[in-house]
Formats: sequence, C-alpha cells, structure tokens
Amino acid sequence: MPKHRTLVYLLLGPEIGEKHAFLRELSEKTIEKGGEVERFYAFDADVHDIVQRLRTGSLFGDHRLVILQAAEQVKTQADVEVLLAYCRNPSPDATLVLESDEVKIHRKLQQAVGQDGTRIFWEMFDNQKPGWIMSYMRRQGRTIEPQAVEYMLEIVANNTEELRRVCDAVCLVTDVDHTVTTDDIEAYIYHSKIESVFTLFDALGTRNLETSLEILHAILLSDSANPVQLLGGLLWQTRRLLAFRRLVDQRYRTAEACSSLGIKGKRAQKSMQEAAEQYTVTDLEQIIQRIAVCEEQLRSSRPGWHAMMLELFLYDVIVRSGRVERDMRREAGSYL
Repeated sequence: MPKHRTLVYLLLGPEIGEKHAFLRELSEKTIEKGGEVERFYAFDADVHDIVQRLRTGSLFGDHRLVILQAAEQVKTQADVEVLLAYCRNPSPDATLVLESDEVKIHRKLQQAVGQDGTRIFWEMFDNQKPGWIMSYMRRQGRTIEPQAVEYMLEIVANNTEELRRVCDAVCLVTDVDHTVTTDDIEAYIYHSKIESVFTLFDALGTRNLETSLEILHAILLSDSANPVQLLGGLLWQTRRLLAFRRLVDQRYRTAEACSSLGIKGKRAQKSMQEAAEQYTVTDLEQIIQRIAVCEEQLRSSRPGWHAMMLELFLYDVIVRSGRVERDMRREAGSYL
C-alpha cells in the first residue's frame, strides 16, 4: 500500500533552525522534480488568490509548493473559511505549508490540518545546547574547548540556525583537527569582514548612526538576512547590557559585573563597558520596549518595507534613546 502523502503542513514554534531545514528539504524535493516554490506573508496576501494558485497547479512541473508565512495573522472569518475548505479537500498536485513562529494559530485551521500534518519546533533546553555544539563541530572535523562552548552560548541567539551559522563561520577560519577556543570565536565575531548582529550592536553601543546603517545594509544584503531574527539578537544583547548597567550603577567594577553575568570574552567585555557609558538604565528600558514594538510591526508589514523600518528603528535608538512612539509601517509605506 503506498505511503500517504501529506498535502497540508502546519509548522509551528520558535526554533527556526530546524523549521527552516524542514522547509529547505520540501523545497529542494519540489525543485528537483521541476516544480515551483512560492512564498507569501499572511498579512500581505490574498488568501483567495493563494488557493486559486494551489488549485491551478504548476505550469512548469508536476507540483507546486506554497509556503504561507506568519500564518497566525490569518484571522478574518472569510480568510479562515477559504483555507478551511482547501485543507479539507487539498489539490493532489500541490503542497500548502502554513508556517508560524507562534505555537498556535486559528483553532479551526489547526484542527483541519490535524496531528499528521502538524510539526512544532521547540527551542532546545539549556542542557542540550553544549552537546549540540560539540557534536556539530565534530562533524566538521574540529573539537571545541568547554569554555568556548560556554562563550558561544552566551552570545548566540537560542536557535540552531544561528548556532549553525556561527559554527560554520568559525570553521571557515580554522583548520581541520583544530581545537576551537574562545579567541577563535571572538576573532570571527569582531575581526572578520562579515557584518553581523554583534558588529551592529557594537555600533549601536557607541551611538554611531552612520556605521550602524552601513552594517545594517550589509546584513540585509546577505543570504541569511532575517529582520525579525536580527531584532531578536539585539534584544538579547540589550537585555544583557541593561543587567550590566544596573550592576555598574550599584558600584560594581567592570570585571565584577562581567563575571557576575558570565561575560567572558575580552572584546565582549569592552563592548559592554563602552555601551554602558552611552546609555542609562532608563534608556535601555525604553529601547527594549522599542524593539518589541518594531518586531510586532515587522511581522505585520510588507517585506519591502523592512529595510526602512529598521533604519528608523536605529535612528530612534541612537538619536532618541528609544524615547519615541511611531508606526514605522505607516512612515515606511509613505516613502515607498
């Protein structure tokens, strides 16, 4: 008896690394067979048009893969009913993927997809992360010191995609059979020519708007650009800076504050100290609120607006210390 093929998937959860790996596999299989892959954002898509495309099939192959991102944004009764009708009777010549970083979407849609088509991608537990890094490095022909593992976990966002990206980059600048150290990781983060959330945070920490914008543009031009993920990295570092600044205000010395927060790398310690001299506790609390607002607005706006919205965000942080309220979607849309 032939294996049942899933025609509608629901991919949920915050672990974007494994989720993206699943999507890549689906996409590669579709392309290998000459099919088409299309992506849409729920907040900027016509659900009726998407279903029509699914029903029509691919003009260039036997199959069409349609990925509807931010599926938690499908909320109107009309859109839900259209997708429900499709999920109950999907086209045999197409695969629909509903994708969300949340752990649930509209209840009726979840029920229509069912358990067979639903995958929830959870972030790793803290005690799983060191083993993941060491195993990944072994597969690349390297070993890694325990202190370097701890340092990587301090500075990298909590998802396997970002961990994999940093591991791969460190492997590019080290030889096979090399034992990776904290210095190797710092060399990649702060001395390579690759711009990242770390170099962007450094520029924000010194209130250098021109450099921050240059770094932002370089990041957005890279293959791995993900504006929401970029904000997540800045949020994590800003929270750590806030904790550092509070300790400094309590008369902790830099070394004591870094030790208390587990900030081990010399370059990372210097970055914290420089940023703490530029921003007060109140500034950082305001900036954290701005990051949350910016993330929500990015998730509900057109991808073509993201670059300008992030530029406005950097201006708000560096020039106004986060003390501003604005709808960046409206302002970006008025210029584009």
